[in-house]
Formats: sequence, C-alpha cells, structure tokens
Amino acid sequence: MPSFKSTIKDHQCIIDVIVQAPVDKSSSLDFQTLQKNSFRALVDTGAQKTCISKKLASQLSLLSKGKTSMQSASNIVSVNNCHVDLYIPIRKAIPLINEDKIVEEQQELSLKRHHKLFVSEMPMTTDLFDLLLGMDVLTECTLIFTHGEYVIAY
Repeated sequence: MPSFKSTIKDHQCIIDVIVQAPVDKSSSLDFQTLQKNSFRALVDTGAQKTCISKKLASQLSLLSKGKTSMQSASNIVSVNNCHVDLYIPIRKAIPLINEDKIVEEQQELSLKRHHKLFVSEMPMTTDLFDLLLGMDVLTECTLIFTHGEYVIAY
C-alpha cells in the first residue's frame, strides 16, 4: 500500500499536493506540470469538505460552480464552489535486491487522483497553506498520528 510519513510541525500536518483545473480523465501529467502546480495543503480532520484559497482559485482560473454557505470560526459566509483535479503524491519505497540482500531502496512516485473534486473557497486567508484537505478526501485513505509523526496511506 503506497504511503508516506512526515513530521507534525507546530501542531499541523501540511503536505504537498498537485492541483489544477479539471482536465480530461485520461490525460497524464508531465514533470513540468507537477512542479508548476504543487501547493501546500493542511490535513484537517475537522473539515467535512476540501477547501481552496481564493488566491489559488484565481491563480488557476477556476470557474465558479455557484455559491454555498459555510460556517467559519466566527460566522456564516457565502463562498464560491468550483471543481479541481487534486493529486496526492505518494512515494513508495522499492527495495533493490542483490544476492538476496537489500542493497538500497528506490523511491517510486504514485499519484492518488481526485478527478473533478467539488471544493469551496476558504472563508479566510493565510500564507501557511493553499488548501484544507477535508474528510471528503481523507476518508479514502488511512491516516495515523503517532509520536509527533503522521502516516497517510492509500
């Protein structure tokens, strides 16, 4: 099962994800697109839904798919909805074996794709991350918190 492990910093789990405007489901990503569309996402198990910053939605020229009401920390606000293609890069260690001994591990990159994911704009602004990964995405993975680290597996 592909997975990755990272350290919890300042009580936050922030991962790099790839986000773009929706494209044909059969389209593949090239390395340049991967680098250009890599953004920071906060893993938020308290959020029901994945949200995107207004700045990132504008940068990606995402089309509004209507508005919805969202509860922020202090009040109810009206926000835009849109579709995105979201990719979560997962590195998988592949052992290289020589004469029945593991001589090194090679990293294989796989991408968990969420095609045309329906997201809302975040009702607040921050420079710490560009997206909130909510339970609509997180329910598809195993998430383990232990000893100041976290593991996400698909």
